Order: sequence, then structure tokens, then C-alpha cells
Amino acid sequence: NGTETYYDETYQAAASKRLAGQIQPRVVNALKTRDREVKTAPFYVIKYSKMPSVLVETAFITNPSDASKLKQASYKEKAAAAIN
Repeated sequence: NGTETYYDETYQAAASKRLAGQIQPRVVNALKTRDREVKTAPFYVIKYSKMPSVLVETAFITNPSDASKLKQASYKEKAAAAIN
């Protein structure tokens, strides 16, 4: 359970890391989730982006508590506002 933010080091690594570092605490604070921190991973959606990019896992559908939160519109709105 919790929230984690990923970036890749292929393109724009420093800017992506900085972006992830700005987004992660905002999302954790807004959602009151466990901070799983900023991590690197070669996920396709961020690996081949030539601009700064991150992938935010706001919660996990494999965790029953997280899954129930993800069904709530207010939870998704809080996550979007924190990322914005």
C-alpha cells in the first residue's frame, strides 16, 4: 500500500528526478498515504519520453484498502490536484 513515484534515467534524468521529488511529497500529504518514496525504473511510458516525466502510483489495486480508496471520486480528485 502507499504512494510511490518513478522516473527513468534515460532522457532528462536530472529534471525527471527533480519533478518526482516535487510530486511525491505533495501526493503523500494530500492522500495521507504511506510514503514509498521516489524510485527509478525503466517503465516504457517514462523510459522513452524525451521530456521530464514521472509515473505516480497513487495507490495499489492489489491492496484492499487502497483499492477501496481508488473507487472514490474525491480520492482521485485529491491525487490529481496534488500532481498538478
